[in-house]
Amino acid sequence: MQTNTIMRKENNTSVTGFVPHHIALACNSLRKGFAAALKAKGIDLTPTQFAVLVKLNISEGITQKALTAYALLNGATISRTIDQLERKELAVRKRSENDHRANLVFITDKGRKLFMEAFPVARARTNNSTKGLSKDEIGELIRLLKIVKTNSENR
Repeated sequence: MQTNTIMRKENNTSVTGFVPHHIALACNSLRKGFAAALKAKGIDLTPTQFAVLVKLNISEGITQKALTAYALLNGATISRTIDQLERKELAVRKRSENDHRANLVFITDKGRKLFMEAFPVARARTNNSTKGLSKDEIGELIRLLKIVKTNSENR
């Protein structure tokens, strides 16, 4: 057993200081907690669907490509998510008048209403996940995560 520990240290395979591992753990925990909180409130949305509704709520008619970039999802996943939102009548696709190859996605009144029900759940989960952190520490965390994101994009 001790040999394995020594070998891991020598090969530097420990995840203790591996930032992506800790970010992934935090993301998974946040996503699972938010999904459970939505379900507990009887809100029929996944965290991914909520993320799309966030953008649709602030953008009147957005392309699927822009949604893909915003939500950091691949095209197939965003298309499937929009399909789900359309089936629930929370969003609708319309052909762009300027570019007939592009679909624009809009939030419906029903989608906006559900978003407004879900947003306090998201806010409460955010408050819970940052409990014990000062406003300055939260600001610093966001600043540092933005640096990590930017650095990760600059391959």
